[in-house]
Amino acid sequence: MTKKDKLENKLKNLKSNFTWNELTSLAKQFNCEIITRKGSRRLLFHKSSKLKQIFHEPHPGKELKIYQKKYLIQFIEEIKIKEKKNEHNHI
Repeated sequence: MTKKDKLENKLKNLKSNFTWNELTSLAKQFNCEIITRKGSRRLLFHKSSKLKQIFHEPHPGKELKIYQKKYLIQFIEEIKIKEKKNEHNHI
């Protein structure tokens, strides 16, 4: 199991703690750029699909809230769908 798979499995377990550092690591595994916006806002931008999602970096703690984990799960699923469509378009 790859690091990407382990992080994704941990994320999907909504009862587990998932930190901002783990989010950034997983985002990078999916080739997302993390762009700093005003305050604690961060934009996750998936370059090839042009998908975007705004997150607030948690503070003072570093653990994501459940709603943030759900948004991240949905964002990753959308990336996977776009990547599959792109693969089929190139065949």
